[in-house]
Amino acid sequence: MVGFSAYILSAPTLFGLGVVVEQQFEVSPLPELSGGWKDHIWKQHGPEIVACMTKARHEKQEIACRLVVRPR
Repeated sequence: MVGFSAYILSAPTLFGLGVVVEQQFEVSPLPELSGGWKDHIWKQHGPEIVACMTKARHEKQEIACRLVVRPR
């Protein structure tokens, strides 16, 4: 019975350790579900997104950012 109690009490710690290991080493990588759009968006709009994020952090508040999307 003592062994079972120790297991139950250590379960949250073991879960947390598993989460940390997954984040650091990407043991089980997530599938890329965007069909390549994620890379396209970052190539086309990455600088604007980073600039907006930087401005929001500097001002310490939510800001509205505008992305202009042109057809090719």
